[in-house]
Amino acid sequence: MFRRYLLETVHISGRDYFGRNAHMKIGPTTETGWYLGYGENDIPLSPHMLEYKWRRVRLKDPKSKTKINVFEHIGVLRAFGLDKIRISSSSWPPYDGCAQTLWNALEPHLMISRHELIWKSIPHEFVGKCANPNRYTEIRPNGKKELNVEPLPLNTNIV
Repeated sequence: MFRRYLLETVHISGRDYFGRNAHMKIGPTTETGWYLGYGENDIPLSPHMLEYKWRRVRLKDPKSKTKINVFEHIGVLRAFGLDKIRISSSSWPPYDGCAQTLWNALEPHLMISRHELIWKSIPHEFVGKCANPNRYTEIRPNGKKELNVEPLPLNTNIV
């Protein structure tokens, strides 16, 4: 898979998880990676900025206290090769429960480069569970360049 870069800034607006007005701006930058903010004060995103809160992952800048909730639905776009971007958003971004809405907004503004995406895999299994024991996310290491999404059958009981 090749890296994808934005050609121009994309503004996304809509309702957040609670039905309030929400906005997000995702724009290109010349530097490799993902950044929080716009302008001279861009903050490189890093794993230490992620927090697990009840049933969601949020991104939090420890210096400015800026937060973006449900970041797992935004960060997954990195797996599709999106690179060299800045993100600016309301605390709760426009959110309908999936990353597809964001991808649909960004895809017409993307350029596919000749640079291959660097494959990374986690070193050990991760299981994130929520209050309902029948709902969880399990992420396993994978040495192959592939992403498998396997929904759990609805009638499965988890012990």
